[in-house]
Amino acid sequence: MSIRQIVSELNGRGIKFCRRPWTFACVSDVLKNPKYTGLNVWGRTTQKLGGSRVRVPEPQWVRVQAAHEALVDEKTFAAASAALHSRTWFRSDEELLDGLRRLLATTGRLSQTIINNSRKAPSATAYRHRFGSLSRSYELIGYCGTKKFSPAALRRRMQRLRNALLVELLELFAENLTILQNHRNNRPNLEFRNGPRFCVLACHSDTTALGGIRWVVQPVSTECHLITLLCRCNAENTSFKDFYVFPNIEDPGRRRIKENDSWLMAGKRLKHLAELRDVASLMVKNEGGRPLAPSRQ
Repeated sequence: MSIRQIVSELNGRGIKFCRRPWTFACVSDVLKNPKYTGLNVWGRTTQKLGGSRVRVPEPQWVRVQAAHEALVDEKTFAAASAALHSRTWFRSDEELLDGLRRLLATTGRLSQTIINNSRKAPSATAYRHRFGSLSRSYELIGYCGTKKFSPAALRRRMQRLRNALLVELLELFAENLTILQNHRNNRPNLEFRNGPRFCVLACHSDTTALGGIRWVVQPVSTECHLITLLCRCNAENTSFKDFYVFPNIEDPGRRRIKENDSWLMAGKRLKHLAELRDVASLMVKNEGGRPLAPSRQ
């Protein structure tokens, strides 16, 4: 049980601590105090007359075993101490940072999602509470990728990659491709001359707790009826690794797909972007001008 659960249990039973309700500090002090094993300790601090209290190094403390009757045996106390020490709250700064270092060595990069999905480190919230921010935590272990993988920076990066791809497509198909944008707040789509209209959906990569790669597919609801050029990023989210053409995205919900996900079978993988026009036109022709709907798997 956590300390807060113990507090709730004791207070729920109506058990008092010195005639007062139990608190987090009360339970914590009991669990950490060796006097319940019969051990008395003196000389933890020293103070000169009129001076401030000074903590004495632990090796200089005076310990007396079996000074009084024990309430718990040493084995039980040691087990409780080990469990207590494993809690994030009681870990030292260096222990928390070591967890981040081990995680970085395994995954090669860090992000809020990676930290929260890992069993090798506490949650991202724990690092924010202890060090003020994830960025500060990264700095303390010498990791310089904080801005690179922040949610805001990732959105900007995906927008840049998408815009660069639009430019590449316009150059590739020259005068046969047009940008369409009905309203300045809408994302631009593309349309081939005498051909179909389509949208571009960029999917960033993410890392699982076991180090696997997944791609986040999150269509825009107003574009789901269009032929979709789905673009998956590389592991570093610095460029696109492959392209799929879908007749449409029937389900606008968010999904995470793996490398050879069965969901991708609803689309057609492009060997080269130059195939885009022929593949998109064929999808419309196969259904008499109406886009096909991929099955939900």
